[in-house]
Formats: sequence, structure tokens, C-alpha cells
Amino acid sequence: MKGIKRKIFLSYILVIAVILILFWLTQVVFLRKIYINSKVNELKALASYIAKNIDQQEKLYDATERWGARLVIVDERGEIILNNRMRGGGMGYGMGAGAGMPLPLLYQYKPGVYYYNGTDLKMEHLAVVQNYTHDSSRGRIILSIPMSSIDDNVKIFKSLFWWIGALSVLFSFALSWAFSRRFIVPIDKLKEAAGEISRGNFKVKVSDDLKDEFKDLALSIEDMASDLDRADKLKKDFIANMTHDLKTPLGLIRGYAEMLLDFYGDEKEQRDKYLNTIISESQRMSALIDSILSLSKLQSGYVKLDISEFNLYDLVEEVLRAFEVELNKKDIKVILNGLDVRVQGDRELLKRVFINTIDNSLKNMDAGGCLSIFTYIKGDAVEVNIKDTGRGIPSDKIDGIFDRYYKLDKLGTGLGLAIVSEILKLHKSQYGIESQEGIGTTFYFAIKLAKPAV
Repeated sequence: MKGIKRKIFLSYILVIAVILILFWLTQVVFLRKIYINSKVNELKALASYIAKNIDQQEKLYDATERWGARLVIVDERGEIILNNRMRGGGMGYGMGAGAGMPLPLLYQYKPGVYYYNGTDLKMEHLAVVQNYTHDSSRGRIILSIPMSSIDDNVKIFKSLFWWIGALSVLFSFALSWAFSRRFIVPIDKLKEAAGEISRGNFKVKVSDDLKDEFKDLALSIEDMASDLDRADKLKKDFIANMTHDLKTPLGLIRGYAEMLLDFYGDEKEQRDKYLNTIISESQRMSALIDSILSLSKLQSGYVKLDISEFNLYDLVEEVLRAFEVELNKKDIKVILNGLDVRVQGDRELLKRVFINTIDNSLKNMDAGGCLSIFTYIKGDAVEVNIKDTGRGIPSDKIDGIFDRYYKLDKLGTGLGLAIVSEILKLHKSQYGIESQEGIGTTFYFAIKLAKPAV
């Protein structure tokens, strides 16, 4: 037995040990006291019954006989009215000469509980003295029982308790072992599943064999494995795409550089063409590396927002100027509405949000399309909508659109919208995407409004 199984087993044993110690204390310290208190209450109840039926001697004899109690009733002068041990002419214990205090003398004491040694065999007795009033007469009821009967019953209870305790220990050990195994089996299964995941098996299924919280944990592990499986596939696709995307410009750069080395003559136009290709491919490779670094930096948690207030229209105009050539080339109509508002946020990062989303829209629009950017005021924020008339996104692929390396086609790196998502998370912004295949896509996100000037 090792590890958590041993700890669970020992925990059960510890709890059982505490229970048994309390059990033992009950026997040694409290049991006799509890039993005596119980007998005192019984004698008091019997005394109350006698007080109500004091003129019916047969009832009193029968009641005290059933209880095994000694009864003496004395009047207010101390004379004995009734002594149940005198029934049938016998003297009864406690009335003869010898050591100890005769029971009737207890009438001199105040009502209460007393211990005394009777004259018969010098046995200790428990007595209850209680006043009574019947019609015009008054007196005291004295009830007693030998302590030996109490001690005998206590011994019987203790003997039973020891047997019960011994059986409880054996049963508890067996139960502790069974429960520790019951808890460790699902843990072993979860451990095995985690091991399979660590070895790259993301198809592991373990929830079918488990119940309760273990089943919930197993389902969480399976969800995690599914996410890891998807991330692993995306990573492999990314590496494959990245290898291609990096090798292509590097190959072109190398090829054109070698051609320049071999190029002789004064053909400036051809030389400029080669140089422009080298510059263009270098820029594409630089942009790709920049996207990777930007996403890594955003996901690292070390980016601090540089919050400022600015006009949203000015920012959008600045971004659209960067796309002016492509917009004109594809004859894209741009509609702006409701952008003349002041907002607050990290201007450079939010600029990247607009660049990536607009770039994504343009890549998916054919010539003659329409790009609309408009806003809605919602409480203390403005919701920005960027709507295009592009090809749209299939409904079965829209859920992973913000995942890193996720690509709908071979264009791009699959990092643009992942970067957008991380930036908006930093701004604690609500964002999302709606799309209909063949109709277009709307990307929306919220930016906090600037605080009004005081």
C-alpha cells in the first residue's frame, strides 16, 4: 500500500481510532454516571406515581416490586405508614440492627438523592427522598435500590461494549480497506488516462467507467485531451504551413540574389524587378515573424496596456489609408457610420485589431464588394461592427475562428484573428463573429467610451 491509498486508509483508521477512544471514555468515565442518573430519574418518576396513588397500597406494592425498589412512606411525625418490605410480615433489608443507616431515618433529610449503607450485608444503596401531600396529610416518600444492581448492569453493558468495540475495529479495518480501494480505483484510472495523454494519445476515454465527481473530473480531462488534440493538429498544420511560408520567400530571395550575382550589363529595369521581389518577400517573411512574436508576447501576460483617449474615426481613417491601394484595386466600397466618438484603450493595439480584421475581410471579398464599419452605443461602451460582403464562413468552422494557427484556406498564417482575440481579452472587451456562407461576415467588439470632460 502506498501513496494516496495509504493516506486514505490511515485517515479512515484515524477517524475510527478517535471514535473508539470516545467509546472507551464513555465506558470508563461516563457510563456509570449516566446509568445512575437514569435510575435517579426513574425513582423520581416512581415517587411521583406513588404520591398520586398513596392510598392504594396494592398498586404501590406492585409498582415497587416491578422496579425492584425499596419503599418507605413516613408521615410528618416520622412514623412509618408503609414499608413494602414488611408486606407479608417480613422485616426487609435496612430495618434491622447492625451497621449502616436504617432507610426510614432518611425522612429527616431534605428531599433529594442520597447514598447510604444498608444494614443488610452493608451494601451501598441509592435513595430518593420526596415530599408528598395527600388530602390533609403530609409526609415523605423514600425509595431506594441497591447499588449492586446498578453496578451489575453497568458491567454487562461494559462487556457488551467491549465486544461491540472489538467487532467494530475489525469491521472498520475491512471498511477502511474497501473504501480506500473504492477511491483509489478511479484515481488509478484517471492517472492512467493522464499518462496516455502525456504520451500523445488524445483519444483516451475514461468517463464511461466512473461516477459522481470522478466522472466530472474524467469529462474535464477528456475535454482537455480533445483541446490538446486540436491544438496539436493546428500546431502540426502551422509548422507545415510556416515551413512552406518561410521557405517560399527565402527561396525567392536566394534565387533572385543569385540571379543578381550572375547578372551583367546595364539592364536597370530587370535588376529593379529582382530587387523589388527580394524586398517584397523579405517584408512578407518579416510580417510573418512579427505576427508570431506578437501573439507569443500577448499570450505571455507581460503586455501592459497604454491607455489613452482618442477619436475612433481618426483611427479608422488611418488604418484605411494603409489599405487604399488594395481597396482601389478590388474596387471595394467603404461605408463609415457613427465613428465620430471618443474612446479609451491602447491605441496601437486597437489599431492592430482594425488592421487584422479589415485585412481578413479584404482577403475574403471579391472585386466590387462592400466593407461597412459602423457603431452602436451600449452603456459605457461603443460596439464596433466590421461587416463585409465576402464568401462567409461555414457554420461548422466558425467556432475555431479565433484559435491560433486556424486557417480556412491556405492563405495567411492563421494568426491574425488569434492576435485580435488576445488584444480584446486584454481590454476585457466583449467580441464575436457572425457569418453566413455566400453572404458575408460581421466581426464586432466593444471599446470603452472616453470619460466626459468635467
